[in-house]
Amino acid sequence: MIAPIEAAEALIPWFDEMLGMANQLIRGAAVLLALFGLIEAMTRGGARRRGLGLAMLFLAGGLLVSPATATSPAAWAAQVAVAGLGVVALERLVVRFDPRLVPMVVAVTLVLRSVRGIVLHGYPDATLGGALAIVAIAALAWWWMRELGASGRTA
Repeated sequence: MIAPIEAAEALIPWFDEMLGMANQLIRGAAVLLALFGLIEAMTRGGARRRGLGLAMLFLAGGLLVSPATATSPAAWAAQVAVAGLGVVALERLVVRFDPRLVPMVVAVTLVLRSVRGIVLHGYPDATLGGALAIVAIAALAWWWMRELGASGRTA
């Protein structure tokens, strides 16, 4: 969490929604960027140990990204496999060309989760919380992408 604000979250539920999504964006994008950077360094840009790099990306990405909602070990393994394939596809199709897009990809998944929360209307201020979360996610992702571009960093 960004700061100890549990009392404010309990008093204002939409505040929790907004900060929670911003926190997930920061953690998710940072972990993925670190993972992609580690694999890039390990394989020296895909020039060495490419198979090992892809296998590690598949396994680590699957374990880091898959949701913990499985009801059985087989369902968990399937979730890890699908998430691992998604992370490998993200690296092959996006990150190799422009790593600045990683925060945007994470932001899109979080915006979709916020839209789902708005539609399901789980608590009285869910619409307000979801809308503020979308604004916070978009602003943070835009800022982060701009800062990565300004630094000239490429993973």
